[in-house]
Amino acid sequence: MKNWLDIENTKEVKEYIKFLENDTKIYYVDDFPWRKYQGGLEPAIFGPYEPPEFSLTDIKELIKISHSPFVRWTSNFTDKPTEWWLVNCKRQIKLENLSPTQRSKIRRGLKNCDVKKITPQWLSENGYECYKSAFRRYKGTIPSNERQWKRGLEIKSKYTCFEFWGVFIKEKLIGYSECIVLNDIISTSVIKYNPDYLKYYPSYALTYTILDYYLNQKNYELISNGTRSISHDTQIQKFLEKFGFDKQYCKLNVLYSPVFGFLVKITYTFRDLFNFLYKIIPNNLLHKIIVILRQEKIRRSFYDNLFQEKFRSSYK
Repeated sequence: MKNWLDIENTKEVKEYIKFLENDTKIYYVDDFPWRKYQGGLEPAIFGPYEPPEFSLTDIKELIKISHSPFVRWTSNFTDKPTEWWLVNCKRQIKLENLSPTQRSKIRRGLKNCDVKKITPQWLSENGYECYKSAFRRYKGTIPSNERQWKRGLEIKSKYTCFEFWGVFIKEKLIGYSECIVLNDIISTSVIKYNPDYLKYYPSYALTYTILDYYLNQKNYELISNGTRSISHDTQIQKFLEKFGFDKQYCKLNVLYSPVFGFLVKITYTFRDLFNFLYKIIPNNLLHKIIVILRQEKIRRSFYDNLFQEKFRSSYK
């Protein structure tokens, strides 16, 4: 397992930090970068690496200067199952190693669809309909408006660490993936599909093509789909396990501001009520509350007696 010192001064990491600084303030603790994301602070650089150990004083100061309700990060990678993980693929993909059903769906997807690299400029001009349609599958979440979405692609077009793939049926874009290239690690940071075309197996065609290109042809170390998803259940990570993705277990660390921590503690007592309300009247506010409660449930799983013994402290 790499640690932060192995990657912090690489060209790719510096470029990605520069990209983030276009519209995100980067905060530092002992030269380690943090950014605001989904309401809180998290490490600015994704990936399966062991971060430095932070002092409790430094994390509290980070919350204070950033005016963030919480800070969260991943650490303590382990082979033993936990409630938090990254989803990574390290093995080269070989059709003969997949199940007959999997091979059949990949072949049907490749027969029905064309998969190719696309530029962010092309995606900006032709992809918003596909992006927006994907949100019909996401309960309680709202897509960015077209202007915001295009602005994001315009900024990304200036950096070499982003690569885009599109999947087409008769020249119509029905899905796409945004990959971030950092050193020898690929992150499939965005994957979107138009749900009207899922019967043509575009997800199988796109996933197989990306794995074949980066792992088989280019010999990258691994492809990561990020951490366990708690914001919406797209089933994408269970789907990726069929292609050889594995759960890389680790620890979720969360530290709250005093006020927000108090609110989380009170709200967590009524989590069953909030889950019930969200089922009958789903909306963006309830969705955000549910995500925080899911995060809190996972955080608490690391502080029973078993995990006290299993994990070292993530603070100095």
